[in-house]
Amino acid sequence: MLFGSEFFWGTATSAHQVEGNNTNNWTEWEQFNPHILLAKYPKENYISDNAADHFNRYKEDIQIMKSLNLNSYRFSIEWSRIEPQEGNFDKNAINHYKKFIKELTKNNIEPFVTMFHFTLPTWFNGWHHKSSINCFYRYARLLFKSFPEVKYWITINEPVIYSLVSYLLGEWPPMRRNPILFYRVIKNLGIAHTKVYGLADPGKCIGFSKNLLYFRKIPWGLGIVKYIWNKWWFSLIKNNYDFIGINYYLPLNLKWCSIFKANTDYFKDVKKSDKVSDLGWEICPEGLYKVLLDLKKYNKPIFITENGIADHDDSRRASFIQRHINEIKKAKSNGIDIIGYFHWSLMDNFEWDKGFYPRFGLVEIDYENNLERKVRDSAYYYRDLITHGI
Repeated sequence: MLFGSEFFWGTATSAHQVEGNNTNNWTEWEQFNPHILLAKYPKENYISDNAADHFNRYKEDIQIMKSLNLNSYRFSIEWSRIEPQEGNFDKNAINHYKKFIKELTKNNIEPFVTMFHFTLPTWFNGWHHKSSINCFYRYARLLFKSFPEVKYWITINEPVIYSLVSYLLGEWPPMRRNPILFYRVIKNLGIAHTKVYGLADPGKCIGFSKNLLYFRKIPWGLGIVKYIWNKWWFSLIKNNYDFIGINYYLPLNLKWCSIFKANTDYFKDVKKSDKVSDLGWEICPEGLYKVLLDLKKYNKPIFITENGIADHDDSRRASFIQRHINEIKKAKSNGIDIIGYFHWSLMDNFEWDKGFYPRFGLVEIDYENNLERKVRDSAYYYRDLITHGI
């Protein structure tokens, strides 16, 4: 009763991670991924190639969604497919996504479309250039025109993470380590979002997906880190959004000795157990509640646009889902307007610089056997939770 019949129960992906056979700035970078030098896995693990072939097998995947009683799906449209050369739009790519969206709506699944989820066309000069703003505006205008049936739009996924890892830590393309560029990129992303928000017709719902951390401990002098990570974006875009999308995975204990370490994925002080994911990320559902409380002041509807766990043997995912949704329930009972939950991810995917190793999917992908799909037990748990309540 607390969630109601209008609540959005969904799952999420991004184009590059599941579609396969893209040509963009990331596929160029994959040819020499510096993480390969430190990896325990073969180089092929870091080449996206066919990924999960979601591009061609989307009808099969939509039927899986339908069988799990999902009523919504967050995905991204690959900019490099839509605009392979600057100013030239590919009609075949547009028609593909038209068919994709039509198949979703035919199965009563609401599309939530992300415009920018980390990957860029090869001609794009980079978000540190001011020209990037108009390029993104042109692309967004085409999307609005081409897909009028889409109501919910997410302009940018995780602007601070993208800027940090690409322009300050230098781990993702274009592998820059420059605090001035880091600042400039976030500013440009904020301006681009604001311009696109003003472009949308009435009746559209425009938001963003922002990774938020639960900062359990903040040493003296490091409060600025929490501000930059959790709050700065909101001050940049003012009130130019209709909803807040949050991606929540883990808490963080800030330490002066580790503040500038590039590898934040493996926490040395957390032993592997049922309390952490395969990536060493601490499982902390109560952190989601704390993050949601901090958002109440913005007085906007909230979607959990990503929340998931790397769990190769599917031993922790059902509990992970249950415990996090319990925290959402708690937040809703305290008057926080949460209207949707999207579990990350629909299927195992290409997890950026971590390659194919992490298994986030409700659906297992057999990479050795023609990308065969196998619905995991935790997915059926999620289905039953949606159907019968929690």
